[in-house]
Amino acid sequence: WAETILDQALERLRQENIARGKEKFYETLKPCLATEAADDYASLGRELSMTPGAIAVSIHRLRLRLRELVRAAVADTVGSEADLEDEMRNLLAILSP
Repeated sequence: WAETILDQALERLRQENIARGKEKFYETLKPCLATEAADDYASLGRELSMTPGAIAVSIHRLRLRLRELVRAAVADTVGSEADLEDEMRNLLAILSP
């Protein structure tokens, strides 16, 4: 269930970026969404013609949008805000290493 929700949210995020003409941007930064480790932002910046700071901000924004999409997907499966919070906690516990 948790992997399905995450996969659906990632696909929706991908589609949003494709619709904005940013498929390469998304595909380049997608691996950074799952890790908190400091990535090589300088290298990514060169690839995308962006500064390392802009890469960091872009990754942060993609992560925020991904969280919104996951939350919306979970909200579609529950009946109340309290249930949503419980399901989100369960989802995070399942997906945490």
